[in-house]
Amino acid sequence: MMHRHFIKWLLIFSPSFQLAAQTWQHLLSYPFDNVSESNTYGIRVIDDTIFVTSQVFILNEENNTYDIRAVITKHDLNSGEMLDSKIFWDGESDGSYFSELRTGNDQLYETNDNYIYISQANKTEGEFPQNDCTFLIINQSLETIFELPLVGFPDDEAMIYNNSRVDAQGNVYLFGLRSEDEGVEEIGGDNTLLTKISPEGEQLWVKRYEDSSTIQSLLPHSDGSIYICAARYNGSLYNAKLLIKLDNDGNEIWRFNYGGFAVTDKSYLVEDTNGNIIVSEDWNTNYVDLDSWYETWLRVMRVQNSDVGFEMIEEKIYSYSIAGTFPFGIDHTADGGYISWGRRFHNPYEGEFDPEQAPPGEKAFIIKLNADLDSIWMRHYWQYSEDDPTQFYHKYLFSDVTEIEGGGFVGTGRARRVIPGSGYREDAWICRLDEYGCLEPGCQLVNVEEIVVGLENTMSVFPNPVSDICTIEFDLQNSNNLQEILQKSELIIFDILGKEVMRINVANQLNGNQIKFSVNHLTSGTYLAHLTSEGKWLDSVKVVTSDE
Repeated sequence: MMHRHFIKWLLIFSPSFQLAAQTWQHLLSYPFDNVSESNTYGIRVIDDTIFVTSQVFILNEENNTYDIRAVITKHDLNSGEMLDSKIFWDGESDGSYFSELRTGNDQLYETNDNYIYISQANKTEGEFPQNDCTFLIINQSLETIFELPLVGFPDDEAMIYNNSRVDAQGNVYLFGLRSEDEGVEEIGGDNTLLTKISPEGEQLWVKRYEDSSTIQSLLPHSDGSIYICAARYNGSLYNAKLLIKLDNDGNEIWRFNYGGFAVTDKSYLVEDTNGNIIVSEDWNTNYVDLDSWYETWLRVMRVQNSDVGFEMIEEKIYSYSIAGTFPFGIDHTADGGYISWGRRFHNPYEGEFDPEQAPPGEKAFIIKLNADLDSIWMRHYWQYSEDDPTQFYHKYLFSDVTEIEGGGFVGTGRARRVIPGSGYREDAWICRLDEYGCLEPGCQLVNVEEIVVGLENTMSVFPNPVSDICTIEFDLQNSNNLQEILQKSELIIFDILGKEVMRINVANQLNGNQIKFSVNHLTSGTYLAHLTSEGKWLDSVKVVTSDE
């Protein structure tokens, strides 16, 4: 079945900068036959080109199984159009990976030479083990210019290096986990793997850390030390968190073991301007029971950079969810603040949880923080189907987000949607947002936190330019329940400076699939009309008024 491939351009004048803004989104269509599902993990912008790492499931029609392939795609920054793609696979193994879902998804970080540093794992048999991990340096033409087989420990049956970081001297740190016969969920033990590679491509050392199951993130500190966030299993599928400081040779200086039941291993690190450590993670202090869900928040904390031990300077708690709020990364922004991103489970139930009902859906989120870790804005992105029970299966997440030079963000992740009559499918998803996290510029003007994916292009306007009566038409085929949504919607119109000039109750004006209103009182110029419903942004159109 063909992927739904949609894009929307909108050029308007930004109220703050008076510059044109470009936003778009894509569900990726790969130039390979029989693609069943796909996910993206890392994103990197070099000049005007976006590079995205993906995991693609390709149906093998001979035996009705799926072959998994590691893929890098190139995209135009201004339109999102796919320019090129390449499968990375040795041709002999059962599959290839750039990332496993058991560890962190954010992968592609800045390097001094504008190359992509990444590790590839080839799957040899069954779900596990995997081996033949290789460090790759890839140029902008998607050619491998350097390849280094990675060495683990003698008793390692399999290695999965999932993430990489590069320090100021050009050293590369690759980290992930090993698996044994018991699998990666072995209780206790030291399943972590961390290796350091010199700028010349020599593997300098390999380390494991006692009582840890996976390294989630790593920060090469400006003082030459290394911080890692790891996890250990608590005798169940739940985790406790570890923050460990290492010296330049990977030797442990101190560790802080914290967290308990109902906490995942997802914690991510950046360094602030004073050398302290900023941690973005899910956080839970209320254990319920193993057969139920767990309540989690997004926690951002600042930790003192010290050789003595752990000392938390401050913490901020955001985005409570009874079913889970999980970050997938944190990064600096050009204004001295931070962004963090990930997924937030949506709990649609009232009262006790009913396991016979559909599971909660997932919303992608981005939170923008200032230098003091205060939230400036937080937006969620997902498929909105208010009265459609299949909405509970819709799952959106951001696995990686990066700021664009000059403002705005590009993000990548997964969109899981119900396809009527065909079950559900998961597609790789990339999008470009403006500096306020808006899918279409101006959403911050209507003070919304929800960005609806899939209702863009719902509205059209005519005539445009308009001098008297403006007609806005809604495409009712764009959603199964758009007619019901419109009964709870408002159309809010702003001028070029961001001042509200008109607010229309859609239900009161709706005639069939159209509303009409006069623009006689408006001066000639460009306006932006936003459609909102109960705190959710749905769509917007540009309206140009004229005296003629």
